[in-house]
Amino acid sequence: MPTRSPLVAPIVGTVGVALALTLMWWLSGVFVPLGLGLLVAFLVAPAVERLQRLVRSRSVAAAVILVGAFAAAAIGVTASIPVLVGEARHLRHAITGETVRGIRLGTETIDYRDWADPDGIGWDKAALLTQAKDRQAPKGVLLLLGALPAPDKDDPEQTLADALGDLDGDGRIDPGYVKRIRVWAADRSSWLGNAWHSLDRSGVVREAERAWRKSMSRDQIRKILSGSETLSTASDYGWRLLESLGDLFSTAFSVALGVVLVPVYAFFFLSAMPRWRERLPEYLPLRHREKGLRILRKILRVIAGFVRGRLVVCSIVGLVTAIGWAAMDVRAGFLFGLLVGLLTVIPFANVLAFVPVVLVALLDFGAGLHGVGWLVGVVAVYVLGQALESVLNPIIVGDAVQIDVVTLIVALLIGGSLAGFFGLLVAVPVAATLRILADELALPAWRAWAADGAVAVEVTPDAAPAEHLPESPEGPSA
Repeated sequence: MPTRSPLVAPIVGTVGVALALTLMWWLSGVFVPLGLGLLVAFLVAPAVERLQRLVRSRSVAAAVILVGAFAAAAIGVTASIPVLVGEARHLRHAITGETVRGIRLGTETIDYRDWADPDGIGWDKAALLTQAKDRQAPKGVLLLLGALPAPDKDDPEQTLADALGDLDGDGRIDPGYVKRIRVWAADRSSWLGNAWHSLDRSGVVREAERAWRKSMSRDQIRKILSGSETLSTASDYGWRLLESLGDLFSTAFSVALGVVLVPVYAFFFLSAMPRWRERLPEYLPLRHREKGLRILRKILRVIAGFVRGRLVVCSIVGLVTAIGWAAMDVRAGFLFGLLVGLLTVIPFANVLAFVPVVLVALLDFGAGLHGVGWLVGVVAVYVLGQALESVLNPIIVGDAVQIDVVTLIVALLIGGSLAGFFGLLVAVPVAATLRILADELALPAWRAWAADGAVAVEVTPDAAPAEHLPESPEGPSA
């Protein structure tokens, strides 16, 4: 009877896992809320088990923990939304700029916080001007206060910032990054103008303009400029707008449905976990039951430890970075800091939030708002957050994943190409699971197959029977 190769079972298992992952990716709209519910259940399972010892009911413990967790999350999101919206608005005004009627602003930011209260109501223009002159205020502040209109009698809640045109109310009139870049690019004495002139002289700017023009055919440009395609172009934009609105409503509905389904799934998983643990051995072959349970416990321990530890590390890194940048008066520093913490969930991804902070810091430094020490401090806060991650990750997360850097990068690239952002999130746990399956199933079977093959073909001439030995070319000996 032919014996089956020990590699068959690992190969079949690997193919089954690949097919299951493909199906999950194809039906990601269904499996994403399901996976998030399972993730939440894993995160709060220890707390549910502790509470269960007190209330003697698994369902009550799960309901209490889930309600408390989602209520705390809702409160945190509700409290942070106004701050984040304010930060985003402040950044938008810093990019587009602010204007004051009657004043031609240059590239310098006028900071009037030391001479007038931006939130003040019912001000006295003459008194503010006199006080500013006595305290030797800069020329820009004097021009700004000179253009300050009288309080609006029809709007008793009007603040001084509103009257000046300070849109974000931060006590500074900023001409905006767009204007600064345009002016600096035209001035060869500035660092930006010198860099732009070097790019222009090397032909980079011309090549960029040529590439942009090639993206639109000459005939299309001529028709658009002549107006002959105005109606068709408007129709195309209209259909695209309708499609975008349809996609927006579909996405909003999916998100709302996911918000409702995730806690429901989590409650179901938490309630069913004890029954799963009891009945799971019945579905495993008796010969492989102990090994299968050991592998499953190892996988669950690795995933749960990685997810819980990673969330703690990301929260600490995000809070430290956000508080540090906000204390240093970095524009939208709190928003960017939280974004750094959020992207820390994906290894090496938080640099995407650091790049715009560096650009904003360089523009503010170039405008003379801050010195070199402040610029170094902005970078130091980010480096401190990364150092904390390096220190806390081995302590909190541990070495349960045991994946080298090259494998980690490859796993992230594959996850991102297959399932986008969700693929990046699950790339490390999936890679850790595949490593455990390889160590426990595939590699031992491969080694056993290689050893059996080596034993089967290893036959020495001394050990061979005499009747199977080849005769000498000279014939049998006398």
